[in-house]
Amino acid sequence: MAATATMVERTSQYAALAGTLRHMILDGRFLPHEPLPSIRELSDRHGVGVQVVRSALGQLMEEGLVYRREGRGTFVGLRNETGGESVVRPALRCITFVERPSGTSPGFVRTGYLQGYTEVLESLDTKMRILPCPEPEEAIEDLLSPNYPYQEQGVVLINLLSGPLMQKLADHQVPFVVQSNKAYDRLNYPPHHGVYINKVHGGFEATRYLLSLGHERIGFIGAVPRDQSWSHDVYGGYQSALACGGYVVHNQDVLDFGTNELAMAIGPVRDFLNRSDLPTAFMTQNDTLALAVLAAARQLGLRVPRDLSVVGFDDLPESEQSDPPLTTVANPRVRLGRIAVEMLLKASTGVFTEPQSRAMEGCLVMRASAGAAARKG
Repeated sequence: MAATATMVERTSQYAALAGTLRHMILDGRFLPHEPLPSIRELSDRHGVGVQVVRSALGQLMEEGLVYRREGRGTFVGLRNETGGESVVRPALRCITFVERPSGTSPGFVRTGYLQGYTEVLESLDTKMRILPCPEPEEAIEDLLSPNYPYQEQGVVLINLLSGPLMQKLADHQVPFVVQSNKAYDRLNYPPHHGVYINKVHGGFEATRYLLSLGHERIGFIGAVPRDQSWSHDVYGGYQSALACGGYVVHNQDVLDFGTNELAMAIGPVRDFLNRSDLPTAFMTQNDTLALAVLAAARQLGLRVPRDLSVVGFDDLPESEQSDPPLTTVANPRVRLGRIAVEMLLKASTGVFTEPQSRAMEGCLVMRASAGAAARKG
């Protein structure tokens, strides 16, 4: 009788543990093909015996949610979506990161992406490759590795929107994710998974911060596209924040000029600022242009932030050391890269039934280049 009670209790325990682990796997807390904690760790963590853990894992193996690798442990697997016999699809053995022909620049941006990629892949036996976009774009045979079958490879398109390439990858059932530094019109491209930086939100929050400091006339410096794509960028957030505050964009306060080269920016920015009817503050498309404002203001005898406040976007390494230190929006570069790879791994195992889209929000970093408005614009 006692033996029967013990068996019932053990069955109850392993069913409960199996339920807990099942929920964690389906909720995405473990990545596809990520190792689970060891049997001893699970035993200690959940306060049950090792036999209970083995029984729970056995149940999950029958469901196709985990699988064993001899000598290496238990890993997250995949349940057959057709409802038939459980199967485990192979992990991605190779991921190719595809850049625009011009590459990813500046260098610290690429470094941030790489840190995010390696944070996910360092515990997996997956090869990383970084290549430029093939020519022609749909030539995936020049893109994918000849050393692995297509079904064991995945692709991350870095700031690269190519309908032909995306369609060719989909036709060959190669999982891919678009990693973009800003939002874009997804309906213009084949169905796909994507993660992007919400620059509109960053521009909105930064401009709203300037409004909260009492600035009623805020200018903008940056390239303003002629089509509606500006609505996906910093300018779109800047314009929206002014509209929400009851203000309008004055054309004379917008310098339609973009560059990532400080030496090229200082001259045009200085000419733009050399006037008597300046706004009290500027939102810029990137930190390079904001640093150019600081340099040009010094040459013109303007004091920042007393005479002029400025906010950038990107949080370049030199922004914290500028004079004064630059208020800016920090891009989530590392997190963007990490989410892109995590999304690809899940896509490769069929976790998603519909195309997924994730937006990464930047963070306003308040430093000394923005202060209370000391005059009317």
